[in-house]
Amino acid sequence: MPIVKSIFWLGVAFVVIGPQIDYQGSASSISNQAINAGQQLLVEQTNVATCSTIECLGTKMAVSAGVKAIEDFLEPASNTNNTTSQTMNDFSTTALLVPKPRARISRSG
Repeated sequence: MPIVKSIFWLGVAFVVIGPQIDYQGSASSISNQAINAGQQLLVEQTNVATCSTIECLGTKMAVSAGVKAIEDFLEPASNTNNTTSQTMNDFSTTALLVPKPRARISRSG
């Protein structure tokens, strides 16, 4: 068992320290490829289906709107008028609502 643990931790150290691999770039490219393949499959399936009822047409329109929303989310339009970029950790302009405890009753006299 100690040999197995040693091999595991040596493997982890090799992956972390050893090769200079761009993990973030490779992960983002793989995820983009997967999303694009899923979108293409979805679009192909909605174009193949022929609809005769209003329910089918509504479903087809909802799916196509969902694909458009995903595309807009992944590649947002550049807004040249907006000069300030607000990150998730930028709390300078937002009011923080923090619960405050009740005031203590002074019973000392």
